[in-house]
Amino acid sequence: MQIYANLIEYNNYGLQLSRAENCLVRDNIFENNKYGVVLSNNSGSNTIGGILSSDKNIISGHEFDGIYIFGNGTSFNKIKGNYIGLNKEGTAENGNKQNGIHIVDCASDNIMAGKKMKKEILFPEMKTVEF
Repeated sequence: MQIYANLIEYNNYGLQLSRAENCLVRDNIFENNKYGVVLSNNSGSNTIGGILSSDKNIISGHEFDGIYIFGNGTSFNKIKGNYIGLNKEGTAENGNKQNGIHIVDCASDNIMAGKKMKKEILFPEMKTVEF
C-alpha cells in the first residue's frame, strides 16, 4: 500500500500504522498534530520517505513526537530522506516539541537515514543533530 501526496494537520495522529506491513509513505506533509507518524503493534518492513527528493515527507511542528515507534515486533521499518523538524524547504527549523524520532518499548531493527534529517532522539536537550 502507498500513502502519498497528503496534507495532514491538526489531528491526534498524522498517520498511525498498526499491524501494518510493507507500506510506502512518501511525499506527505504531517504538521501540527499531536504525533506525526506512529508505527506500533508489530508494524514491520514499512518505508517512511525514500531515496528520491520527491519521496520525502515533511514531519514537523507536532505537540509530541514527529515519529513514534514502539512495541515488540515493530521492526525492520525504514525512515529515510524526510525533513523532520524542518520547514518544507528544509531551510529553517519547525521542531517537534518532544522528539524528532522516539523509539521505545522493544521496537528493534529499525533504520533511520537522511542528509537533512533534524532530530531529537530520546534526549530533548539535543536540540538539533544532523546525520
